[in-house]
Amino acid sequence: MAGRERAWPEKPHWTTSARPAHCRLDETAYTTLLRDRVTGSALDAKPDHVLVSTSPGTAIVTWTGRKLARQLAGVETNQVAYPDADDDEAKHGHGAA
Repeated sequence: MAGRERAWPEKPHWTTSARPAHCRLDETAYTTLLRDRVTGSALDAKPDHVLVSTSPGTAIVTWTGRKLARQLAGVETNQVAYPDADDDEAKHGHGAA
């Protein structure tokens, strides 16, 4: 609902050049950093886990309902279980990023 109130996705409420406050990287360097951190990662969702192919040290977040789990990739391919959830939360599904 909040996205619709802001006319998102037609008009996102952020700019493409937005960098964190006090960022020492110029716009081009920051865009390159973001591109390099995302490129080459892949998620393969399974019923009870997700296979994550990415660089070691990449943050992996999984969720079930409102329960989150975070970890860093240790190797290029990681098998990460979704967090356990109460029956009420499990109906909301799970995912990974």
